[in-house]
Amino acid sequence: MIKAIIFDIGGVNIRDAPMAFLEKLEKKSGMSKKELYFLTWDTKEWKELYNKGLLTENQLLEVLKKKGKVKEEVLVYIMENVREEILKPVPETIEIVEKLKKRYKVYALSNVDKESAEYVKKKFSIYNIFDGVVLSCEVGMVKPEPEIYKLILKKFGLGVEECIFIDNNQENVDGAERVGIKSIRFESPEQLKRDLAKLGVNV
Repeated sequence: MIKAIIFDIGGVNIRDAPMAFLEKLEKKSGMSKKELYFLTWDTKEWKELYNKGLLTENQLLEVLKKKGKVKEEVLVYIMENVREEILKPVPETIEIVEKLKKRYKVYALSNVDKESAEYVKKKFSIYNIFDGVVLSCEVGMVKPEPEIYKLILKKFGLGVEECIFIDNNQENVDGAERVGIKSIRFESPEQLKRDLAKLGVNV
């Protein structure tokens, strides 16, 4: 019996669209948006160390500068403007969370750096709608590492058979399923409603 729904935040409840942001920097950087993404967001330093809280924003910036692949002025612009530019609430998904909360426990499990987490807390108060939140930067783990899924289950006393996990990243969905949690890859609020219904959860 399903008792809890675990949501990702970025890309599900908060729009997280770096490609559109990076496209505006193609001319300034002399690189395509895909190249810029690969050399910033997709680096181990950003994806893992920064999101685990093991690097500060300034330390990440210095590491990327030393690599010398992306112009310093472009890196500085990204760091100074990324949150304001790309992080926006998804009202339709937030409405789904609020409706589900009437009958289920709802939790958030997010890969996020400390600065972005603080920005989201102050700007949108989105974490407040959940019954509990686990942020990668606070626990030193990231999805799809199995330990972070096990941690949220243990922290809130949940059994794998009692949960559904929702994430827009297939790798993270696969990680949850390897732990035994039924999972849905998020594509849109309407698709999410359909897929939840297939698992016996009606919004």
